[in-house]
Amino acid sequence: CKHEKRERNNLKIHVVLTKDDRNNTYFEMFHTLQKNLTRLKKFYAPGYGESKKKNEALKNGSFFVFAYERTDSGRARMTKEKPIAAVWYGYYNGVVTYLQTGITQKGYDLLANYLLVLEGIKVGKKLKCSVFDFESIYDERYPKESKRWKGYSEFKSRFHGKEVYYPPSWIKIYNPFFKVFYILSHRFIP
Repeated sequence: CKHEKRERNNLKIHVVLTKDDRNNTYFEMFHTLQKNLTRLKKFYAPGYGESKKKNEALKNGSFFVFAYERTDSGRARMTKEKPIAAVWYGYYNGVVTYLQTGITQKGYDLLANYLLVLEGIKVGKKLKCSVFDFESIYDERYPKESKRWKGYSEFKSRFHGKEVYYPPSWIKIYNPFFKVFYILSHRFIP
């Protein structure tokens, strides 16, 4: 059981509302973990400038959840040690949204990501939110575009819940040359 393994791994959780992060210390720690994740999984994440602007925009409506390894004495090493995983959540109008994550290899090994999602749900309940939006899963309608989401979607599905599919995007092409090109490219290219 994942919960039992997390208990055996002895992880400590620390929640920080972004409005309480006055000098952006926790944002910096989150961003470092996110950069580490992009190296581990080889995918794109927003750069520092874009993330910082997002953090400022969501200052009064988001929070970070960090996972730390406990020391032998049972106290978390939160002040001197670096966190091993973090998730950034936004909340508004009764909905908590999973925004971004960052994790180290140690965090993966200790299954910290599962604990952080569970803690995000608990914090959402304390904030009087009744919907948890995990965002983005693999969509069979777009196999090429979302192929790399399969593993992440499998992780998300372990929390159960209801999947919501939105209608596919509709493209209106006004230029006749590009319209013919688009039609032909979708007929002959799988």
